[in-house]
Amino acid sequence: MNAYVVSHWYASQTPDAEGNYIHIVGRKAGVIDFLLTLLKINARVTLKMSDVGLVFAESSLVNEQNVHTPLSKITSTIYGWKRPVWDAIGIAFFRSQSFRSWEDS
Repeated sequence: MNAYVVSHWYASQTPDAEGNYIHIVGRKAGVIDFLLTLLKINARVTLKMSDVGLVFAESSLVNEQNVHTPLSKITSTIYGWKRPVWDAIGIAFFRSQSFRSWEDS
């Protein structure tokens, strides 16, 4: 499973102008994808859900891939999120401890 950085989020019981109940846009997490975004080379990931079905689209500089799934074929869904700030604090703490032990030797 991949981690994504979300840039647009819409989820409601009423559809938006395009008829989507869920519309999430983002990019893959990571330094390289962040740098590509700064260069305006968008490698986007889109998830849309409407009355008809679910569409997952991945686009890059070279190609685009769309996966369409009818709602009648979906049996269950699950999602999650996390705050990477805690990861950054943990990494900073452990790095400071490793530098401290390296200076002692």
